[in-house]
Amino acid sequence: MKGFSAFLVFFVKTILLGLGVVLAANGKGPWVLFAAVGILTFLFVKLGCLGNAPQD
Repeated sequence: MKGFSAFLVFFVKTILLGLGVVLAANGKGPWVLFAAVGILTFLFVKLGCLGNAPQD
């Protein structure tokens, strides 16, 4: 089940970033790209870095 969850996260991330790049390249505004990068950065820091930090 963890493998399928990882696949879904990767798939959604790819769709969001791809859509953002396509819209920005076509002059529709880079707001989707900036939002996707911001959300993914926040989730990486919150779930990936802070959750695994050593507890002193």
